[in-house]
Amino acid sequence: MKKLGVWSALLLVGSGLVGCVDNQGLLNDNPEATWNYIQRKIFAGRGGCAVSGCHHPYINPEKGLALGEDQYGPIVEQAMLSSTVPTMKLVEPGDKSKSFLYLKVTGVLPVNGGEVMPPYPAEKLSDEDIELIGRWIDEGAVKAK
Repeated sequence: MKKLGVWSALLLVGSGLVGCVDNQGLLNDNPEATWNYIQRKIFAGRGGCAVSGCHHPYINPEKGLALGEDQYGPIVEQAMLSSTVPTMKLVEPGDKSKSFLYLKVTGVLPVNGGEVMPPYPAEKLSDEDIELIGRWIDEGAVKAK
């Protein structure tokens, strides 16, 4: 009888955790603020901007920003500038308010900053996705942990 109680408790705890795990195997209430996670979940996930054609490095390179898995170096390490506002870095590690990428997804754009991304009629990013991008930048824009 005692063994059954322990197994039942483990089963209940385990089944509760299954609901908190997303398709990347990470807990939803505290997703990783890393390029690798954000690129998979937001930029490439759900038919996102990196795979839809708009920001795919091989389909539309003339459109500017590519958000493929291998673009961390140019965007963050090489401090790529926005093609729309060439005085702003796409990502300013440690400061989302100076990062064009963050401003673009929030819709808080500088003069001549273009339109919010993703543009209508595409589905807007969730508040959680935007918060995660901002947290990633504010925490130093790391590639992986």
